[in-house]
Amino acid sequence: MPNIFSKQALGRKVVSAVIVGGMLASCGGGGSESPSAAAPPVSPNPPATRLSVDLIEDPTVWEYKASQGGRILNFGRWYNYVQSDQVCPSGIGFGLGPLSPAACWNFLTDYAGPKADDWIASEGPWWIDPNHQQLPGGNGFGLINVIAFMSLPSAVDSPADLTNAVVSFDTVTYPTFSTVTAPSKIGLQKSHVWLWFQTAPRPVANCTPDPQIGENCTRQSDYILTGDLSPTYQIDGPATGAAIPRSFTIDPTQSSDWTCLGAGLNVKYDCLPFEEAIKQVSVMGFIAGPVLPCPVLEGSQPPVCDMAAIRADTARYFNVGQIAFRNFNIKQGYKRNSALYQMVWEPVPDAAVSSLADWSAITYGQATTFKPGTGLRLQPGEGSTRFGIASRNTTQNFSLTGPQVYVADWEPLPGIGGGQIRVVSEDASGEFTVDRFAATYNVGDAVGLLFTTDALVVLKNGEVVHRFPLRCPTECSYRPFASQLKRSPGRLPLRF
Repeated sequence: MPNIFSKQALGRKVVSAVIVGGMLASCGGGGSESPSAAAPPVSPNPPATRLSVDLIEDPTVWEYKASQGGRILNFGRWYNYVQSDQVCPSGIGFGLGPLSPAACWNFLTDYAGPKADDWIASEGPWWIDPNHQQLPGGNGFGLINVIAFMSLPSAVDSPADLTNAVVSFDTVTYPTFSTVTAPSKIGLQKSHVWLWFQTAPRPVANCTPDPQIGENCTRQSDYILTGDLSPTYQIDGPATGAAIPRSFTIDPTQSSDWTCLGAGLNVKYDCLPFEEAIKQVSVMGFIAGPVLPCPVLEGSQPPVCDMAAIRADTARYFNVGQIAFRNFNIKQGYKRNSALYQMVWEPVPDAAVSSLADWSAITYGQATTFKPGTGLRLQPGEGSTRFGIASRNTTQNFSLTGPQVYVADWEPLPGIGGGQIRVVSEDASGEFTVDRFAATYNVGDAVGLLFTTDALVVLKNGEVVHRFPLRCPTECSYRPFASQLKRSPGRLPLRF
């Protein structure tokens, strides 16, 4: 994209810069690509020249994009729970018990997650997860296998709202893959692999922890996409070794397509109403179920698995074989539009000095009403810049301003090059001091802030890499602010 910024130097006088920003359709609505269709946010300035069609960016907002990479370490990384009596490389495992052989929390990708087009393979037999087993009077689905899962990088501080989001991926099921038939909440069923999500933990008031029943004073809900049990929803079939593209929309009006896993002995699992659960997602992946418990060694007390019987005919008792997937993407249910607006920077006070060494005095924009779908965006390649939104314009103390994001040329890890996108969020006292690495940064990456109906999200090349909780009405009035490292050349490259 050409540089559309004025070359005026920023100083004490009011400077007007042509900037792009929130030119985005409201959340939940589709945006037109017609330049004349973009509705301006409430602003003290009239719209300037709008972007021509060839300058409009991809309007897609990705909650997770397989080809993106460069996220916070171990977020976007894939795992499973696989049966193993060896020392667990992850350091986390389960011993032999009455329901399952010993197992490990297992790495499926390295710390950076999959690269573009990588197949991620999961091979059984898997741990028999008892957290959702059927118990008298309970609401548990039954025993399950955890085939593959990852924590959403965007949901570190605040869970993701996946209302109307589209989840797409390719799968391969190999001919060696076979499953058992087992009882469940939906009856005696042959086990299949299903798309799965889990909500972020929700605190429980007036609660006493009790490890014996898994009471940690939080609640989480798990759902699997079973649909009408037709092959459409069965991720594991057919077992031909051929790649199959799949796509599912998380439609809040289609709650009957989803089955809650409920609680077994672990009481922390519940069944939040589906339309609420999809607004609080933190983990996604694949679950196989229902599955059988292991055969019990006759006369054992307490009961333990009969490993000799299992080794003699593993597929009689467990799901076995290999299933793989790639290009796991989550596309949000709203789109962005782009248009150009004038942004007025207010005068910098005489002798103003920021509270952070090496960073320039904070420059504020005029108060602006941000609707869902609008936001701020950096012009790529403008040096190390810190920017965000503030409720006032009277401080040079970064910790008293508001949510902020900055790019800097500090290597995320020694020797890998590039820079970082960092976010600064609130601490327990309400000040903005929690500084966290969110994603890698390379010159040319598009970094921005986007308002949604309930959060302020950080975007890198259209993908959400962080989410700030947002506590304001539907339309929020804030002052954009920005600062640069003093050794960084260039202007304040904000656009909105």
